[in-house]
Amino acid sequence: MPLAEAEQALSDAWHHGRCPDGHLHLFLFGSHDISRAGTLLLETEPRDSVEAVTAIYGVEHYQLVLYSRCTSLDLSSAKGPLWR
Repeated sequence: MPLAEAEQALSDAWHHGRCPDGHLHLFLFGSHDISRAGTLLLETEPRDSVEAVTAIYGVEHYQLVLYSRCTSLDLSSAKGPLWR
């Protein structure tokens, strides 16, 4: 699926962050409370001159801090007890 099509399907997301490597995309939707927001991570790669989605992952809230480089949002509020 082309990334543009996935972005359209996820148009209810209130945040789309692109990681510096350009191949990971973090989407947040639902609650604007980071520790309660729905999260998806899309992996992409170029295919036939189109950026194609190659994998879709759910991300647990305590793992969001691992993707801090993908957004200007402060994801530290979702760390949970494993990171304290």
